[in-house]
Order: sequence, then C-alpha cells, then structure tokens
Amino acid sequence: MKKIALLLLMLFPVVGYSQDYKWFICHSESDARILSDSIAFNSKSKFQFDTAKISNFDKTRYVVSYIDKNDTLEPTKLNVVFGMYMKGANKDLEIVGTREYLLSFVHAKYLDIFPFWKKFINPKADLKILSEKTSDKVITILPDGQHIEFRLAKNGEIWTMRMVVY
Repeated sequence: MKKIALLLLMLFPVVGYSQDYKWFICHSESDARILSDSIAFNSKSKFQFDTAKISNFDKTRYVVSYIDKNDTLEPTKLNVVFGMYMKGANKDLEIVGTREYLLSFVHAKYLDIFPFWKKFINPKADLKILSEKTSDKVITILPDGQHIEFRLAKNGEIWTMRMVVY
C-alpha cells in the first residue's frame, strides 16, 4: 500500500506542489514518511530509510533520516524535519486537537536536494547557477492571502531547504 501511495505522490502534477502547501502537511507519521521518501528517492544518492523519531533536542520536531549505505567512508545523510503541532487544540476549552506534521526543513548535500527542488519547487532552477549563487527562494501567495516561502541555501557543506507559511 505504501508503494502505491508513493507512486501516486510521484505522479502528482508538479505545479500542485509549490502552489498548495497543504501537500506538505501530513496527518500521521506514515504520511510524513511517504513525503520524506519522495524527497529521498528523488536524490542523487541511493538512500535507505534509517530512523524516524521525535527530536531529542526539540520535542516539537519529527525527524525522518536516511543514509546512503553505499558510501562506506562517511555515510551520506539526508534528514527531513517536520514541525509538529496540534490542529484545533484549545487549552482553555481543554480540546487536545489532532497532531499534524508540517514540512519544515530538509538537510542534505546539494546534489541530493537539488532534484527535489527542481522537480517540485522551482522547475526553472539551474543546477550550476544555483550552486554558484548558493541560495534560491520561491514565494507563493495563496488565494486566502497566506504566503509560502521555500528557500534553498548553502550552510557549509550541507544545503537546507526550508518551508515557512505566513
């Protein structure tokens, strides 16, 4: 079933991704894993799932990690980080709400993150030009007035894709 869902996600129209940030909201850990898989499996490295857990450092973060086991000297890693929040929660009314996961960050080497960026966020991005300018940003304004900012930037040897909704 997961393979079918992953296949359907990969066939989803490209314009739909950056135009509708709701695609980046997951309603369960398994949904977060499917989205993470689509990022990892679009990369240059041949990643294998490693772990999925709540961050030890920030209990509001859910991290799905992948490792390239073919890289024997120092394994290449890809981390997909989700912010966790309780949709519909209201402490005053003692309403717990339901947990949701919002894609926040992806940390990886440039050649591993660029394919996802080009395919789903900025189809006009150029591999060489972006690597030299070290950052790219796409802002989408939704019909309801919300803004989605996707940013890809170099941080030392690692690149970070970040999504912010405001």
